[in-house]
Amino acid sequence: MNKILKKGNKLVETIQKTVPMEKLVGLQDFYLMKQRTQFAIRDVQAYHIKNTNMVFVLGSLDLAERTAKQAAEKRKARLQAQQIQEEAQVSEEEENVEEQEEEKAEEEKDMTENITEEDIKVVMEQGGVSREESIRLLKENGGDPLSILMSLGK
Repeated sequence: MNKILKKGNKLVETIQKTVPMEKLVGLQDFYLMKQRTQFAIRDVQAYHIKNTNMVFVLGSLDLAERTAKQAAEKRKARLQAQQIQEEAQVSEEEENVEEQEEEKAEEEKDMTENITEEDIKVVMEQGGVSREESIRLLKENGGDPLSILMSLGK
């Protein structure tokens, strides 16, 4: 390891002869992500290349797989929780739609039960409308032939 640092220091000295650099102090570790794998450079030596946005980094490379795996597991758990929540929301919406459809069907059934053949004939004869029109009007008006005839002006 010391051999590597010595080579790194020689490399820095060689580069500093042609490129002005300033040593960055107070750094401990440097992290780098590559294709979902996190690398860590321990005991880092970093140099800012003057008049640029570039940094020259030296140190021993450590594959921080554990950290990357933990981050991936957290990401996966978060995605699964979102999917479960979305599925619950969708199933709840489907249940609400089914309940509304059942209620409408029950209302229509109740309306149909309230409509008698006698009411249909009264609306047809006195209102001068067809049987289908008479049934539709009775359903819309809660099976009340009197209100239908009044609205028709008869």
